[in-house]
Amino acid sequence: MEKRVSMEKKMEGDNETPSNASNDKVPFPTNETTKSRFANMASRVMKMKRRHSRYERPIYAFWELFSDYSDFSTIHGVRYMGEKKRHWIERLFWLFVVIISIVVCSFLVYKTWLKWQNTPVIVTFSEESTPVYEIPFPSITVCSDLKIRQTKLNYTDIWHKLYYGYENVSINLDHLRMVHSLSPLCDEVPKYLEDYVKKMGKVNETNADVQFFSYAKKAAPRLTDLLHRCTWHRQEVKCSDIFHEVLTDEGICYSFNYLNASEIYNEQMLDESYHVTRHNKKSVYWNGARIPNMTESDIYPYRVLSGSEGLSIDLRLYEWDIDYVCSGPVQSFKILLHSADDVPQMKKYYYRIPLDHDTVLSVRPNIMNTTESLLTNYETAQRKCIVDGERRLAFFKKYTQRNCQLDNLTLRTFRRCHCVTFAMPRLQAQLTNSSWPICRKKDELKCARNVEYWLMQQVLNKTAISYGCLPACRSISYDAEISMAKLDRYNHKRAMNGTSKLERKRRYTRVFISFKDEQFFSSRRAEVYTKIDFIANCGGILGLFMGVSILSIVEVFYFSTLRLGCSLRKRRLIKKRRLQQIKILNEQNGATSEQINHSDYDNLPEMTY
Repeated sequence: MEKRVSMEKKMEGDNETPSNASNDKVPFPTNETTKSRFANMASRVMKMKRRHSRYERPIYAFWELFSDYSDFSTIHGVRYMGEKKRHWIERLFWLFVVIISIVVCSFLVYKTWLKWQNTPVIVTFSEESTPVYEIPFPSITVCSDLKIRQTKLNYTDIWHKLYYGYENVSINLDHLRMVHSLSPLCDEVPKYLEDYVKKMGKVNETNADVQFFSYAKKAAPRLTDLLHRCTWHRQEVKCSDIFHEVLTDEGICYSFNYLNASEIYNEQMLDESYHVTRHNKKSVYWNGARIPNMTESDIYPYRVLSGSEGLSIDLRLYEWDIDYVCSGPVQSFKILLHSADDVPQMKKYYYRIPLDHDTVLSVRPNIMNTTESLLTNYETAQRKCIVDGERRLAFFKKYTQRNCQLDNLTLRTFRRCHCVTFAMPRLQAQLTNSSWPICRKKDELKCARNVEYWLMQQVLNKTAISYGCLPACRSISYDAEISMAKLDRYNHKRAMNGTSKLERKRRYTRVFISFKDEQFFSSRRAEVYTKIDFIANCGGILGLFMGVSILSIVEVFYFSTLRLGCSLRKRRLIKKRRLQQIKILNEQNGATSEQINHSDYDNLPEMTY
């Protein structure tokens, strides 16, 4: 205000003493007094323009703002682009360097973001080891290559009768029903069996499916014959107390430390004729939640207190029971080590134990855990594992990768072949309005094999991942190292107390299963980057190439928003004030709108400050 008053006084003084310094041309004046007044006024306006020459055009205002930003910016290289009295080549050089740095930084940050999104999981070892008494002892399923005892059903004899034809063949009806029902179990199916069954007309297909398990149990080696002697926790126990019947793709087998059917299967979905394992044990401390006042004997699945403890089994096979046509040329035992909630699949995963050998299996558990942050912050497709209860299976309550594969394979087999193999779960007929028969004919068995092969091809072609079944986020599996030696039980017993020649027909194998060490390191699925790690990684890249920090980003935001807005407001106020000053000058000189040349006033600068 004081400036304006002083300017007005000065202009009044100038009106009393006209100045001849200005050479500006004024088109309208008609006498010398008016000419001097207009010349004096134009001189004052030019002085005001020169005072604000830094802001005469918008581009200059922007440049001044950028120069101020470059003076204060902490981003490397920017200060040289906005520094005054720099040659344009220098500015161009630093502009090029800054642009290259921005491009490289953007590329590296983008790569880091892609890695964070696409492969967010890293598998590491846990910091602390896990003692064996906190690890469930493996479930053990024992099978014999002997599927049908020849003393119960002479499968070889029936196979030979039906090898050349069926016209003049006579087979006992009970034996025929057994052979027809159990034929999917054996390696060789009688050639004309189906033709002979049609000719007889007394064999019911539905009844053959219903009676399958009872026939298989009757023909298979009995538990007391197969498992001769058992030792658990260094104490001899009755084998029938700790082993239970289980139906596998190798027929009737016997499992130890296996969960009850009510905890594994959706029993309301299963057909009544499908056999599941039942016992009076319920899982306790299975998920690691110990119940108060609980003793070690109450825990199920069972555990051991040290690596030296374990399960010892004496397996026995009678030579007179072997049926080579059904069982094949190899006679041995198969042992599968699996998790207690895994349905045993003997054809895929097993250890072969030869006859007349003493075998030791040293077990190493593979424990996989997943951090809570990975489970809560990432979707299934990103973490590449499934939490129990996240995906529902048709036949199983417990989600494991192997259970999921069996569930998927069963549904696809029925969809393509309209039947399932004898070891696959079968739906109740009431749920599907049709029965789920067992694949028994040659074409049906071939179709079932082709479905599995087709699914494997999908895996190889990367159109499916393990039949579409991801691993469980928390799981346990077991590997074992095998060592064995020859077992000569017959000569040992003969040296001890004598034995009969019949004893030579009994073939024995001894197996001892225990943990290899006292403690094991579990694996852990964790995040490659947490949000803090990702920000720190990006900050390191930006700091290395450009010296950028959080405050640098705030500076850019400040200069492009708050400071720009305040500058525009200040510019409008100054422009308004100068227009008022010019109006006063016009009034003081007594000029009218028709007499004044407005070209000097219409081009007034849009000032920033």
